[in-house]
Amino acid sequence: MITYSVDQGKMSQEEAESYFNFKNYLIQSVIFAPIAGIFTSAIVAIFTRKK
Repeated sequence: MITYSVDQGKMSQEEAESYFNFKNYLIQSVIFAPIAGIFTSAIVAIFTRKK
């Protein structure tokens, strides 16, 4: 991803290296997983609620 981002001109080498690292992925997954779970649960609850 670092090489792709730099080749596409989206980021500089330094920006890509700081963004695509284990610590950043860990933080993103810890934040995104509960939010995605809550969102998915809300959607399912809307369609499966009893009248």
